[in-house]
Amino acid sequence: MRQSLTQLIDQELLLAEAEQRGITINPPEMQQALTELRGNYTAEEYQEVLRSSGRDTTHWEEQLRIRLLSEKAAASITRGKIHISATQIEEYYLQHLEDYRRPEQLQARQILLANEAEAIALRKRLLAGKSFAELARQHSLSPERINGGELNLFAPGQFPAEVDKILFNLAKGRISPPIKSPYGVHLFLIENHFAARVLSLEDVAPAIRLRLKTKEKNRLFQKWLRTLRDRTEVIIDWEQLDKLHFDKAE
Repeated sequence: MRQSLTQLIDQELLLAEAEQRGITINPPEMQQALTELRGNYTAEEYQEVLRSSGRDTTHWEEQLRIRLLSEKAAASITRGKIHISATQIEEYYLQHLEDYRRPEQLQARQILLANEAEAIALRKRLLAGKSFAELARQHSLSPERINGGELNLFAPGQFPAEVDKILFNLAKGRISPPIKSPYGVHLFLIENHFAARVLSLEDVAPAIRLRLKTKEKNRLFQKWLRTLRDRTEVIIDWEQLDKLHFDKAE
């Protein structure tokens, strides 16, 4: 309970700072945040999800508003104080080199069909020049059909060994023969073949910069919050709160 109360005090201090700085959340910002959180749900479906989980929609939206205010206040407090140098980025990269090591990988698309006869017929159309992505959207039974059959990068071992043996020996631009699995019959298009490698500093520098900025932003914000706590008089009657908590438990 004490930890929760401390968090509540921090929240109130931050909201007071946001008000003092004139920071608000306007309706478009709130709507954008709600849309991002809902994802593929409609507004009605998402409200039903909240209700089924025992959450009050109004209270939940207020908590979201407070979080957005806190984020804007934190950004305002740390603005102009964060400077990440190229040297810091390079040092981080060298210290975390293993994080950027990648195995041999394929970039591919797939079409999943119900039987081999369908796969053979469709493969003929592909070899004749039909768009793999378009035929995937029209005929594939797999979820990624909406993306034209596009798969995430995958390494050896993510498919059965007999599938890997075929795919990792296909050249870029080649279409696989029909491959049977418990799910049906697959056709694959190899779009790119990456050898085992270490991602270059140039490739990962933007992500490292963002990571370091976020870390420094959090450090500065926590330092500011500690200073705010130290100069703000907060009186808590722990004895009464502990008694209240005990009475509720009874």
